[in-house]
Amino acid sequence: MLSRVANTLYWMVRNVERADNLSRLIDVNQQLLLDFESLDSERLRGFWAPIIQSLGEEEAFETLYDEPGSSQVIRFLSDDTRNPNSIASCIAQARENARTIRDQLSDELWEELNSLYLFTRSAEASFLIESNPPKYYESIRRGAATFLGVAASTMARNEAWEFIDIGRQLERADKTTRFLDITSYLPKTAEDEITKVCSPMGRPA
Repeated sequence: MLSRVANTLYWMVRNVERADNLSRLIDVNQQLLLDFESLDSERLRGFWAPIIQSLGEEEAFETLYDEPGSSQVIRFLSDDTRNPNSIASCIAQARENARTIRDQLSDELWEELNSLYLFTRSAEASFLIESNPPKYYESIRRGAATFLGVAASTMARNEAWEFIDIGRQLERADKTTRFLDITSYLPKTAEDEITKVCSPMGRPA
């Protein structure tokens, strides 16, 4: 197998896995915010800023947005194409990867990835991010899971599959360590809020 093809397969799946993991992270944190009675701008900043920092996107975010509020962070990580690591950008990069190695992929796999790409570029996706974010992230997760499922069921267990699996596993490990590291960036006030909400019956841990 050519090194170019191996590298493209690897990054194709890493990008899809990254979009999937980001959708889970944003959705969980947005749902967590619903349990807070209210957060002023300072405490809201303390809630979202650690997520941006743990992803290594602090500098990129600050060049595009003034404050790390909910709508700004959600937009930045979801469909802001100026951010190369947003969900929409990751899916676009994965599709471009796939386009250059179509002969290595099954038709079903290409169709699933192309469908996910078209969704992220649709008016429906933009509307859901504004009006019903959980539905948007559910669609991303479903599309990513379908893509990986089709890959597992239609591709031969050869070198191409090995690079696909390596990309998926490494991206998952990378994001797991980053998610675990979020608490190290939390200011004390935000950490106390999250601990209170996550404790049984809302009691302090």
